Amino acid sequence: MNRTIVIIGTVLIHGIVLPLYAQPGCSEELTLTLRTDVDASQTSWEITDAGTSNVLCSGGGYTPNTLLNLSCCVDPGCYTLRVFDSFGDGLNANGYYILYDVNGERIIDNRNNGDFGSVSTVANNAPFCVPIGPDRLIEALCDRSDLIYGNLLIAHPEPAVVAAYLPGVQLALQNANYGYQFWLFDPNGSYSRRVYIHNGTYTGWDSNDPERASYLNYAWLQTLPVPMEQWLNVRIRARIAGVYREFGPACRVYLNPVKPPCATTRLVDRPNDPKFSCGVTRIFGGSDRLYAFKRTSADRYQFEFSNTGAGYLRRIALPTSGVILNWVTQPLVAGTTYNVRVRISYDTGQSWCNWGPSCWVAIGTTPGDDARDKALTTGEALLWPNPTAGEPVRVALEGESWSREVPVDVHVLASDGRLVLRQRFTPAIDGQAAELDVSGLMPGTYVVQMLQGERLAQERLIVR
Repeated sequence: MNRTIVIIGTVLIHGIVLPLYAQPGCSEELTLTLRTDVDASQTSWEITDAGTSNVLCSGGGYTPNTLLNLSCCVDPGCYTLRVFDSFGDGLNANGYYILYDVNGERIIDNRNNGDFGSVSTVANNAPFCVPIGPDRLIEALCDRSDLIYGNLLIAHPEPAVVAAYLPGVQLALQNANYGYQFWLFDPNGSYSRRVYIHNGTYTGWDSNDPERASYLNYAWLQTLPVPMEQWLNVRIRARIAGVYREFGPACRVYLNPVKPPCATTRLVDRPNDPKFSCGVTRIFGGSDRLYAFKRTSADRYQFEFSNTGAGYLRRIALPTSGVILNWVTQPLVAGTTYNVRVRISYDTGQSWCNWGPSCWVAIGTTPGDDARDKALTTGEALLWPNPTAGEPVRVALEGESWSREVPVDVHVLASDGRLVLRQRFTPAIDGQAAELDVSGLMPGTYVVQMLQGERLAQERLIVR
């Protein structure tokens, strides 16, 4: 059924002058911009009430290679758009269609995607609803053709969702009724996936970020993974107090299978970092954790625990840069020290980057082994001269907590956490000093760690 309409003016939409129409009994004036191909006589279209065959607007029999702006006025509600090709080869490279709402916002955009066969429509006849909602991708991501693995799809933050986030509260206790649903679909029907990210969803980002629910890493999607090298429409709607709004305007994205250049990571070895995890003692079987440095765009971290003397090797892959020391198969053994290294993946573990450097981690015998996080007081370890102009630094340990039977490892860390010097001494206790050769160090500030079993002392050293 073609409806009678009256032109009341024009509006400029995306560089195209479109007519404005009015018709009694409807308020949502839709515009279908159709660029016909050389076989325009084969092309037709229809808009129906959702879930029915009730045709509200339709058309066909157009002139080849022509840009048309076709109108359909409807009431608020949900509808289905279908574009047909009677020959079965869709539109050629020059042909496309875009459906706009009354305000010139895109609802469906099928540019660069005309090879649809006999019919182009969203999978499962999924309807569009008008009026559309306000939620959308941020402008910097709209109509991008260069997105690669690890790039985020980001919704404009909705104040109600941001305000519902509880800072400092663990994710499991966040309100799941506030978030965003991302809808990625091919207008030709080959792909459609909706993903809901709420304030309690783990997304790989800082749990203290109140806007974290607005981030979607499409490379993380395992069920119905997002197709690569294809233009897709992205629409978003917020969920507030458990109620969804209508989807907002469409943007297009073209996703590339390119992965970022490989990087390495390691356990956090900066002594002043609250996630310090290198050369520490932890308890297995509880809630103790180890942390690796995060790497941009990485979606998997694999932790390797090994002890060659005991013939032990265990690898655990996770979507997070932290691992809880609590699992059933091949548990870590109290009183044993393990070498731990980490590597990352950008494609959910299909391929891995190189391993980073290893650190040792000791497993304590009881929850009372709290030496795992403490540095000794300055009175228990001495360095002199400090500052030094490059002359040898004397190292002395004091107190009864140090063993005279176990070697002492001295690690010198640069300000960025890199291990720049390592030496091993027989115990130097009660004023007996060993010498640390720092002649190869550049001027700067360093952290010197004295390690013996579960005991750790650390001092700042200045080289001039």
